[in-house]
Amino acid sequence: MANHSFTAQPGTTDIISTYTFEAPREKVFAAYLKPELIPQWWGPEGMQTKVEKMDPRTGGSWEFAVSGSEGDFRFRGVYPDQAVFQSVEDRDAMLKNGMDGGSVDSMERLARLIDHRPV
Repeated sequence: MANHSFTAQPGTTDIISTYTFEAPREKVFAAYLKPELIPQWWGPEGMQTKVEKMDPRTGGSWEFAVSGSEGDFRFRGVYPDQAVFQSVEDRDAMLKNGMDGGSVDSMERLARLIDHRPV
């Protein structure tokens, strides 16, 4: 993966994560929009992801359940891709549990998937 940044603004529920892939745009979008591909890259290595809801259109929502030896976590958001935290405390708890590292793991898995799968 060429470039990545992960920023949590103090006092807000926002996290801004940016990743740059050296891949055709179509492959990146397919990996984000096909529910059968999400479990292949979402979450850290060794954890299982289940797509519980995915309506990839503007205003549509998504919800993924992630489980493994480190616990069970739920992620939800609204398209375009925005994760929704209910409070600053919720966001900070996810950060303390290693969300930034899990995010980097996920993007590395996504990059490997994109490199080896046709659109």
